[in-house]
Amino acid sequence: MPFERIVRSFANLPTPSALAATGPGSRIARRASSPPPNRCSAASSGAGPAEVRDSTSSRTVATNEADVSFTGGASSAPWRDVRDRGAARLGTPPFRADHVGRLLQPPKLVTARNLYERRVITAEALQEFEDAAIQHAVRYQESLGLRSVTDGGYRQRSVHVDLATSLGRIEVQGGVTRSSTARSHLVTRRDFLFLKTVVGTVSKSLAPKMIVPAPTMVHLEASSAIAGELPDPEQLDEELAAAYARELALLSQAGCTYVQFDDGTLADLCDEYGRELARRRGQDPDRQLERAVRLINSTVAARPAGMSVCLYLWRGNFRESWLGERVHQPALESLFNELQVDGFFLGYREARQRDFVLLRHVPRDKKAVLGLVGSCAGQPQSKSDLKRSIDMAAKYLPLEQLCLAPQCGFSTMDYGQHIDVDVQTAKLRLVVETANEVWGDA
Repeated sequence: MPFERIVRSFANLPTPSALAATGPGSRIARRASSPPPNRCSAASSGAGPAEVRDSTSSRTVATNEADVSFTGGASSAPWRDVRDRGAARLGTPPFRADHVGRLLQPPKLVTARNLYERRVITAEALQEFEDAAIQHAVRYQESLGLRSVTDGGYRQRSVHVDLATSLGRIEVQGGVTRSSTARSHLVTRRDFLFLKTVVGTVSKSLAPKMIVPAPTMVHLEASSAIAGELPDPEQLDEELAAAYARELALLSQAGCTYVQFDDGTLADLCDEYGRELARRRGQDPDRQLERAVRLINSTVAARPAGMSVCLYLWRGNFRESWLGERVHQPALESLFNELQVDGFFLGYREARQRDFVLLRHVPRDKKAVLGLVGSCAGQPQSKSDLKRSIDMAAKYLPLEQLCLAPQCGFSTMDYGQHIDVDVQTAKLRLVVETANEVWGDA
């Protein structure tokens, strides 16, 4: 059965500690093992909003929280009219002030994870560290005025390792007949239930957001490993879509209403250079894009009512804005128009009008989350700068379809972004305060 072959192939995927040694032909390996050029000004070692101590000794969980009290800014007169125009969709994710979800890793959590990989502490001990850090992260996000709250990415070492380990957890129970008994464990019910419980103790108005590797990460990065074993490669897509659809159903049953798919492949198919690389590998980028769109649509077609699914199109916070000069517009137009998701998280390194022109392809029933606030220390910005950028974007997409966020996560790799928690806090505050002034509600 296709899923049994998937499991056999994924069993040989590299472990987190071995991933860096993977051959250079793997795009996952290249991105995971090669540190990006340091475009961020080194401020201090990464620090998160929580600290945890080694549970193998007399375990103590520190409860000191960063000073992140939030005071919303008063709106300025020129923006009053546009706030009213955007009010109709304020309650539906993505929110006016949002973020992709990954926060700076608490140093002692990083240490604990390293100890776990060296088999010094148990998985149960590591989970206690993660739980404690997530509790702090939820209170931290709420104190900033964010409505979407994540676990900070504290259960994931990186996007790439999360992909590898999630594939390794796909299981089969009984015979597979079109995935009717296939069980996916790309995320766990326990992870969401814990996040939901913590959020519920902080504020009933918060929306816990679950971050899941997009099915396209499996489709484009790993399908070649088993394609030769499948008489019909389309079976792989069908089984993956069914597994992900079941995952969404399980999350919905647990009370999840907001899911973010993280994808690191589609942007390359909308980029002239990435498309040329695909052709050099003997692949058809148009067919790849068509197949990827079909896979995501099959995944979300039967998503439960009341669940919003957004797609974060990341290229890494060390790479240029993906909506750039080399964009292949027909591919981008197809991506925006055909994907049946509720919103797109788009990172911008620079706010140039020529980059916003491409927003005209976003349909009326979707939102675009503008990643305008840089995630690096050396990127000073002001509310007036952000408002000008939003104004430029609104020339091509109505303001009620726009949202604001940081460019990317603050800790997409173990080494973080060379900023400290104060810089992270200031940037998230800037997002919330600007959104309040532009739309009247974050």
